[in-house]
Amino acid sequence: MTTYTTTDVLICGAGVTGLTLAIELARHGVSFRLIEKRTTPFTGSRGKGIQPRTQEIFEDLGILNKVVAAGFGILNKVVAAVAAGGLYPRLRTYRHDGSYVDSDIAHHTKPTHAEPYHLPLMVPQNVTETIMREQLKAWGHRVEFGCELRHFAQEFGCELRHFDILRKPHARSPRMLPGRLEKRSSSRII
Repeated sequence: MTTYTTTDVLICGAGVTGLTLAIELARHGVSFRLIEKRTTPFTGSRGKGIQPRTQEIFEDLGILNKVVAAGFGILNKVVAAVAAGGLYPRLRTYRHDGSYVDSDIAHHTKPTHAEPYHLPLMVPQNVTETIMREQLKAWGHRVEFGCELRHFAQEFGCELRHFDILRKPHARSPRMLPGRLEKRSSSRII
């Protein structure tokens, strides 16, 4: 038997992009569901770089301090920070004679109102997503793992059919289905 529900937004995919949208919708009181095909959180890291403009967004979402703390790890030493996540390591460039020179990837400058952050951070993707899921939980929401978008049709409204972890079918009539243009996005493929 299919379960029918209505929500304003159905977000497919609980990566950094989906979690960012979910937190923002939660902050503004918009009803949504966040579904993820995987049955458990992603444990790897496809991306570690948190660029300065992303840090501004994370500050707005209320998670920047946690991300920075996670990036620098337990120890205050720069070597430990780089090993556990933190500032970008120095860039080593080799010369033709076999010697090398180390240089900073990003140079620190004074923060300005227009650019409050200047240094990228290195924080593994799974750590960032964990922090974001905790923030989402603080807003009273959670990721629905083991749910997959299988079909959608737009006529006079939008009906989405997806399956939960027990393969039980669900149908939703959200007002919006945000699309992503990445290669494996279900909203692009279907």
